[in-house]
Order: sequence, then C-alpha cells, then structure tokens
Amino acid sequence: MKTALEISIMGLTMLGQPIEKWFFKASYPSAKSYLIIAGVHGNEYEGIELQQAALEYIYNLSISGQHLKANFTFIPILNKDGFMLNTRSNINDVDLNRNLPTLNWTSEFKNPRYKPGPHAGSESETKAFLIALKESTPDLVVSLHSFEKSLLLYNSVNGEFDHSVNSLSSALEIPVVSKMDYEVTGSLNTLGKETQTPTLTVEAPRGEHWTTKKDQFKKSFLEFIAKLASGKHK
Repeated sequence: MKTALEISIMGLTMLGQPIEKWFFKASYPSAKSYLIIAGVHGNEYEGIELQQAALEYIYNLSISGQHLKANFTFIPILNKDGFMLNTRSNINDVDLNRNLPTLNWTSEFKNPRYKPGPHAGSESETKAFLIALKESTPDLVVSLHSFEKSLLLYNSVNGEFDHSVNSLSSALEIPVVSKMDYEVTGSLNTLGKETQTPTLTVEAPRGEHWTTKKDQFKKSFLEFIAKLASGKHK
C-alpha cells in the first residue's frame, strides 16, 4: 500500500547531521495541519519516545488503507548533536528552546543551563525548525519534552483544541498551565503566543518516573493523536 509519506532533510545540525522531516498528507484538501517535534533538548529521551510512538501510529494508519483526515509533519529529533552527546543543549552549548526569535529574546542568562546563543535564531537547528514551521502552517504545534514535574504547557488561541488538551490532562492526571512559574525567553510557547499559533508542550515524567508511567503516558497521548488524525479534536 502506497503511503502519503514524504521524508525530506530540512536542514543540518551544527555538526552537519541531517535533520529529518516526515510529512503525511491528508486525503482531504481542507484538512487541519499538525507539527509535532521532539528532541529539542537532546537528553530528554522520554519526549523522543513519545514522538516515535506517534509517528509509528500515523505511519501504520496511513498504510492500513484508512484516509488521514489531517496533515502531520514530524521532526523526530531536532537536536541530533545533543542527542548523540546526551546533552540538553546543542554542540554550541545553546538551549534551542531559548534561541527562538521572540520579542522577549535576550542574550542575558542567569543559569548556564539556558544559554540563548549569540543572537535569536543563531543556530542551524533553529533555522531548520523555523523553515518547517513556515512551510507546514500548522493549526497546532506539539513539542515533546520531559521535566521533573509532568505538565502540559498550552497556548490556546481560539479554544479549538481546549477539549482535547483537557481530556489528555485528565487521562494523565497532570495539570494544564499557560506559563511556567519562572521567566522563559526565546521559547516555542512564547513564539506561539506572538504568532497566534496554538502550541502544546508535553512535559513527560523523567528518568525512573518515566519507566513506571510510560505505558499509560503513551496510551493517553496516542488517543490524543488519534483524535487529531480523525478530525474529531473538539
């Protein structure tokens, strides 16, 4: 069975590794579009596992003969250098989720964990992501991470995805928040607010907590993806 899948290289990492983009085209011309990204932080393998599960689900759906009712763009691992080195930041020691060209971007930082880079959009990984964002014109961006405390960081623009996000929150028994309890500059959530693009950041449990909770986390997240794929996201 032929799939509606296109795999392309949208850019290179700072070490020259190809950054892949997997695009699944819907069977309907007016379908919603979703951009799902993982591996922004190279050492957050829990989010990468979630991404892989979602990508496999959409792939299997596309080859089963069922018609996709939404377009899906997957970026399996954005920070491939950091993933290879098991580091949060890229090879330049830049946090890619502080490097986006937001109005509040600043070169100043208090914690070396969150280095924003020499200027907004300075990193090749960031440039590649911004190209994918522009090309996919997503109705919703989903970014997969892991954190000490599981949560859903959600920027709701018109309320269209509120029900599905709240259902995911209930299934996982984790809260939905609109901002972190500390200042975040140059981030995807901020960029989403500034560009009026609904953005959902999934912070999965980390380490040992992921080992005990990942089955339920994957199940609930795939139910969320299934809603998007079926067009029944409201």
